[in-house]
Amino acid sequence: MFDLGHVPQLTDFDSLLNLLAFCNLLVMANVLDFRTYEKSPRESDSVKHDTNAIPAKERYEMAYARGRCWEIILWVFHVYEVFDKETGEAIEGFTKVAMSYLAHLGSTIIEFKRRSVESHMDDEESLFTVKDLARQFRLCFQFYNDIPTIQQADKKGVASLDFPERDRYGLRASVSSVPFKCKHVP
Repeated sequence: MFDLGHVPQLTDFDSLLNLLAFCNLLVMANVLDFRTYEKSPRESDSVKHDTNAIPAKERYEMAYARGRCWEIILWVFHVYEVFDKETGEAIEGFTKVAMSYLAHLGSTIIEFKRRSVESHMDDEESLFTVKDLARQFRLCFQFYNDIPTIQQADKKGVASLDFPERDRYGLRASVSSVPFKCKHVP
């Protein structure tokens, strides 16, 4: 279908989910790095200024990787479309799959933290609280306003990081003839 060598071959919905899982890991890098919850050695009010113990160079690298992942995700939904297997109808993949999956992962990770505190495997005096974790997710998704709404609606499957309803969808090449413009390529 597409012979780009270094680009993963997306052959089915599971291969799309694999790519999204990788991108989601990089999008959430700050949230998942324990140093995010440690105070900056140079800043007295880490919360007010959103500073932490991650060195500035690494924070920039994480931000760059996050931006590139967003571009990959946008590209994927430009050249492929997700469809409902039952109806054959295409769905809006970026929102209904990519954003929903990211929101689901965020909800599930927050729920895991909440459960670990409730079961006393973790306590509120640990490096970070449920509130700290939720705040970092909000900061991570601040430019995608529908993520918190999707997270609130995500009541199914919070015991699993797997994409809910993964068997419902399929993947096929898009019929779009409009070229995709990557902002990093002249």
